[in-house]
Amino acid sequence: MPYKEVRGNSIRVKWWTGDYHLDADGRPTKRKKYASASGPEDGVPFQDEDEAYTYGLDRESDVRNRRNRRRPNAPLGVIDYIEQVVR
Repeated sequence: MPYKEVRGNSIRVKWWTGDYHLDADGRPTKRKKYASASGPEDGVPFQDEDEAYTYGLDRESDVRNRRNRRRPNAPLGVIDYIEQVVR
């Protein structure tokens, strides 16, 4: 379930990304990673709390149905990508 919060004159929504934080050995822990947004697009705020909540529900649906695009922590070069594909 997404979590919405009013922060001053804006509304922010948070949702679970489907990922977990990693420990020092690179194994997933029980701590979940969350993403947030203050509007449906950059520079466009949510109109009300219902719009923010619906946006969060849509993002969680994308995670469940594997339509979400995860951003890598670091850019991946072409050579590294080829090495991953060839393996």
